[in-house]
Amino acid sequence: MAQAQVSSFGISYYQDHVQVSEADPLPSTALSYIGVIYGTTLGDIAAGIVKPPVGPDRDLLYVTPIYLYDLGPSFTSLAALGAAYPAGNYRFSVTSGGSAGQFGVVNVPDLIFPGAVPRFTAGVYSSLINAPAGVDRVVSWAAYPYTGAHTNQINNITIYDETTATYSSGFSGVNPINTSYTIPGATLKSGHRYFIYLTFQAYSLGIAGFGSNNGSVSMLRRTLAYFNVKANPGTIAGDIDFENSGIFYNEPIEVKVKDANGNIENHTIVVGYNGYYAFDTALTGVVSISFKGDHFLTTVKTGVNTAVGQDNLDVFLRNGDCDGDDTVTTDDYLILNNAFDTEPGDANYDVRADLSDNGPVTTDDYLAFNQNFDVSGDVLP
Repeated sequence: MAQAQVSSFGISYYQDHVQVSEADPLPSTALSYIGVIYGTTLGDIAAGIVKPPVGPDRDLLYVTPIYLYDLGPSFTSLAALGAAYPAGNYRFSVTSGGSAGQFGVVNVPDLIFPGAVPRFTAGVYSSLINAPAGVDRVVSWAAYPYTGAHTNQINNITIYDETTATYSSGFSGVNPINTSYTIPGATLKSGHRYFIYLTFQAYSLGIAGFGSNNGSVSMLRRTLAYFNVKANPGTIAGDIDFENSGIFYNEPIEVKVKDANGNIENHTIVVGYNGYYAFDTALTGVVSISFKGDHFLTTVKTGVNTAVGQDNLDVFLRNGDCDGDDTVTTDDYLILNNAFDTEPGDANYDVRADLSDNGPVTTDDYLAFNQNFDVSGDVLP
């Protein structure tokens, strides 16, 4: 049987920026620290501590049986970050799990970030906004200076599709050699919304600990930007607002599209981050579209022209339909009442009563119900 072991561990410091136009990114007001330990197999690490250069030991937070972390708060200045998490030795120890008793030491030589704010070359940001679907886009940036102790410097691009809540594409290259990347057109989908990270990173590897050279220390500056791909004709896209609900993503929605001739097309879509959605319809011309969520009333949008790509067909879904019959009545109240003051695992718990989508059934769910009592969903004309 293989010996339980830590596969990697390390520390990263982040300085985050946001780019919202062709102007320079906004000044950073978010600096942070994180220390992590990864196990090799499930059960390798169940608990641990980190001893910083100053101050008391800190418990590592449990995420999964192979992942623990020590996460600091966000700071508004480098001085504040350095005072809380200074340069020096950080000793990570596993106290529970198959790797209990193992430890490793990470040395942070200094808190010197790459000497430039990550910024896209002039014109790149504008070229991403309403970019055409399926067309390669070149993004570029200038190399950055670095005066700290780390011997490795790279730049990194990460593009994430918010509409599907999935990784889209990315790139890592050596600074200052690699200063551009071509986003594959195949990953830029009609009507989808994205965020992109441009990261400048200085790092060291080969820090001894946990029986092998598997540690790292990184100093990263990141700039975040958002963009959307233009919707082609036949694409319907926007965001869905779930009334009185904690839903953020991954919610299935039943959609019906009906044209002037009475033809109906059915879709099941799953929303991405922030309720973003996109789907394609084969029905042409002016249509009506209905949206129905699990415990939400139907909302209908009329007069939608599919001959034009719809980038911002935003939808508001009203809450309270526990039994899914598209009307909020006393039947829904009975479901709520029977499950009130329960949580998942209780005998009387009924997930249909969790209108706020936060787990337990509380007064928040009654408030969501009361908002639309005696109201029915829209009818698709």
